[in-house]
Amino acid sequence: TPMVHNAKVFGVIIGHTIKKRIFSEEQKSLAQIFANQSATTIKNATYIQSLCVSEKKLQQRTDEFETIFENSMTGILLLRGGRILARCNQRLAHFMGYSSPDELEGIGMREFHLSEERFKDFGKRFYELLVSGEQIQVEYQLRKKDGQPLWCLLSGKAIDNNSPSDLNKGVVWVV
Repeated sequence: TPMVHNAKVFGVIIGHTIKKRIFSEEQKSLAQIFANQSATTIKNATYIQSLCVSEKKLQQRTDEFETIFENSMTGILLLRGGRILARCNQRLAHFMGYSSPDELEGIGMREFHLSEERFKDFGKRFYELLVSGEQIQVEYQLRKKDGQPLWCLLSGKAIDNNSPSDLNKGVVWVV
């Protein structure tokens, strides 16, 4: 009996009896149902196994990137919607005078600019470039937690590779 899954023959189930006999139509129909269910079960098991392998690979990659992110000698931050800091590494927190990245989570980027005018100007100068998918590199003065200026080389790129980029999906900055 052919094992059919999604209208494709996947395999064959062969039935044997102790005595030579001809199967009834009902037995043939039941054998076909069993064969098709077996094919679906095998396909599902194979799919689940491939998902498990993919999940392990994804977790390994995530762990690798997490290690790079946390141990980088440069500051790294992720901005999302409205120029809000969603995540940063310990190095950035240290550069900016904070004790941990948790202190910075949710902070608006206005806090890092020396003035409201500079904050707005930065947005005007670089928003369209980020939306168009360009990588930005600029020397710029940021403001540390204690109010002191800090000269930095900033490199930023939108995460979304579509054109135009959706900046709400995130912009990564390396400081």
